[in-house]
Amino acid sequence: MKLEGSLNAAWAASSWRQQAQLFAQAEADLTEVVRLDSAGLALLVKWSQSCLARGERLRILGADDNFLKLASLYGVAELFDLAPLH
Repeated sequence: MKLEGSLNAAWAASSWRQQAQLFAQAEADLTEVVRLDSAGLALLVKWSQSCLARGERLRILGADDNFLKLASLYGVAELFDLAPLH
């Protein structure tokens, strides 16, 4: 699923209402994300946990340095399958 804009508290709140549809996907394309904060990362963690519960890993495309730093800081980087863009 292609995500764009800011992955922040407002995005997390609106996405949570559609979590079944969102969490059914096993890929998140972050190439057009301009901002990610801890609330956005928290929703991505929940999404990843949902994938793991059904035997899949959430594949992240286009993870930038901010995503990598935040995921490492919170100790959740191993929850994601980081894929390079081709």
